[in-house]
Amino acid sequence: MAVFKNDDILKGYFAKVREDIESGTAIKIGKDGKGKSDKIAPQKGIEWPKEVKFDKKIFAKLGSYDEKILKSKLENDKGGDYFQVEGSDVIYTWRSIYKGAYSTGGSGGGAKITEITESLQCYYCSYLYNTSGITKLKGTRVTETLLKTTANYCDTRLPLATLYKASPEEWHDSYIKTANALYKSTAGKKFSKPVYFHRGSKFMDAVYARRKRCMDHDKDLAKEKNISVQAPSTFSNDKWNPGDIWMSTLSMSSPHPFPDKGELWEGKLGVHTCDWYALQSAVYIAARRGITMGVSLKKIGKDGAKVQEYNGIRTKRDTVTYLGFTFGTNGDFFSSTDIYLYFSGGQKMQLRSFNGTTSWQGEIKGGAAAGGKIGGGGVNYYTEKHFGRTIGKNTKVSKSGGNTHNWAETKSPNMKNMYNLYVRFNENQMDTYIDTIKSETEFIKKCKDYTYQNKDASKAFIFSKYMGLLCLESIGNNDSKLGGNFGQDIFRYASSNTDFSSFFVKIS
Repeated sequence: MAVFKNDDILKGYFAKVREDIESGTAIKIGKDGKGKSDKIAPQKGIEWPKEVKFDKKIFAKLGSYDEKILKSKLENDKGGDYFQVEGSDVIYTWRSIYKGAYSTGGSGGGAKITEITESLQCYYCSYLYNTSGITKLKGTRVTETLLKTTANYCDTRLPLATLYKASPEEWHDSYIKTANALYKSTAGKKFSKPVYFHRGSKFMDAVYARRKRCMDHDKDLAKEKNISVQAPSTFSNDKWNPGDIWMSTLSMSSPHPFPDKGELWEGKLGVHTCDWYALQSAVYIAARRGITMGVSLKKIGKDGAKVQEYNGIRTKRDTVTYLGFTFGTNGDFFSSTDIYLYFSGGQKMQLRSFNGTTSWQGEIKGGAAAGGKIGGGGVNYYTEKHFGRTIGKNTKVSKSGGNTHNWAETKSPNMKNMYNLYVRFNENQMDTYIDTIKSETEFIKKCKDYTYQNKDASKAFIFSKYMGLLCLESIGNNDSKLGGNFGQDIFRYASSNTDFSSFFVKIS
């Protein structure tokens, strides 16, 4: 087995390598796998995911990449080390990493790692739930032969044989820990055999069709009554319910994910799906009755798994307050491409571009909701809702309905305006984070001279930073009272915990 080739990035290996880097797992280097192993850490002062290069002029982020763009680059330029990460004392490239440690082999080699691991988790859970006489999986793996005995309770796009062969070896221990944790959890105990598990099935499509029906009804009602829509236009399946797999005691062939009888529905199948709050209740009740439930998955390490419930019936709304911002983590405008928003409870959100000069969005850093994201359109929705201002426009909009649906990233930064915003908000940074003010000429020069790993990164820097400043302009001064529940809404959206999000359990 050799090192990675450029086009291996399109075959599902990328996600696994990134995961190992994030977790601090040692990476094998060299074509025979016998070279040194090293923990590849993010560059100091730059939060992971780090910038990586496609070529000398195009930058992207490890957290998000456009496969079409990448594929085009690979087809037009067969040379170059496209992925580059910094180690403790050396620069490692994508093509220096030993492929054998991640090889999936066979017909499943082209499948994405996430699909492989999430799908195979279904079979492990099915074996525990649907096998008589066992209440816990033991050891570090379950054989394929045993998993076959309950495979008919699983609906995945890839068959068990392919998944088992393709799965990274170290994931089997995670499958066992996850299945055991779910089985003994309060929510998991509600389900009794037969229990069916889904990943990418028609049943899951039916689940998320309920969200779309609510979304369409929301838009139609807003248009009819000339009012604002309830949910943001960017309210995706993942923000409504981030279940990677779904479990259900309903028949595998059932076209409906929720029951068609009971006091909530009164025999009127599907009526509840037109109303956000009724759908919330339906999902919650279905989980509590052991009928249908979404499960969000994370790889389990040596410390074991924990199960958390989200979006249950709220008796009290959690308070999250917006506190302020800084230019990057240290207040130095030119130390990074991001801007940070801070919230009560020690939580923070990083605002930056996730793909060079596109995909500006927010990501939660630290705390239980770490990794939760909100797109630029979602951020704009909440600045319009709470401040009456559209990101990138000077005119105010009505808080009851603005330009959210027509909002777009600012593609042509105005350097003079960027400088004025820099001066204005530098003095409003939290605590003692005040940058030494540069002249307009010096400021523009430093922006255009910005480099990353000795490569020109000025366009990505200017775009990302300018979008962050425009966002601060919409928020206004550092007065949390101006925004009411702005901090709470934006934070909860990123963590799939909005007023319209539905019940799920997370195993991490």
